Amino acid sequence: MFLSYHQATEEHCNSDLWLLDSGCSNHITGNKSLFSSLDSSVVTNIKLGDDSLIPTKVKGIVPVLSNQNEKMSIHEVFYVPHLTVNLISIGQLLQNKYDVRFHDTYCAIYDKPPSKRLIAKVEMTKNRIFPLRIRSANLPHPVVHTVSSQDQSWLWHCRFGHLPFKSLHLLHKQSMVK
Repeated sequence: MFLSYHQATEEHCNSDLWLLDSGCSNHITGNKSLFSSLDSSVVTNIKLGDDSLIPTKVKGIVPVLSNQNEKMSIHEVFYVPHLTVNLISIGQLLQNKYDVRFHDTYCAIYDKPPSKRLIAKVEMTKNRIFPLRIRSANLPHPVVHTVSSQDQSWLWHCRFGHLPFKSLHLLHKQSMVK
């Protein structure tokens, strides 16, 4: 299981970044503010990649927004205090009848039947992880949903506040001159 764990506050858990994890048994997050409802009657231990156990007593529902601003929910998400990443369990998606397909450099997630519409297409990063950005529907000001692209110029176009491509090209040329 890919997992990063250390003592931190909830602010260190990026609320919109979730990692698709095939070794994770359940969806988990360290950010309690993402939940719309919590069930504190659950008592279980979560086993980490190093075989250590972390107790958790809370699971709940995390409301999210789709690309079309449709309110959806991630159910049965465990809250693990001090966890610094959000993890989406591939196994839990499959168990709940979502269609998950891995291709050369991306993962596609399709909605449950009868809809079967594409929910997310997640590009693999250079270090072979699948980061999925999901807007929270529970935060007062939802974070911006981003789309990954193989074309780095679009990434920098967005990062620089939609700087014109000619200006990006000039910046690139200037950075190459030493």
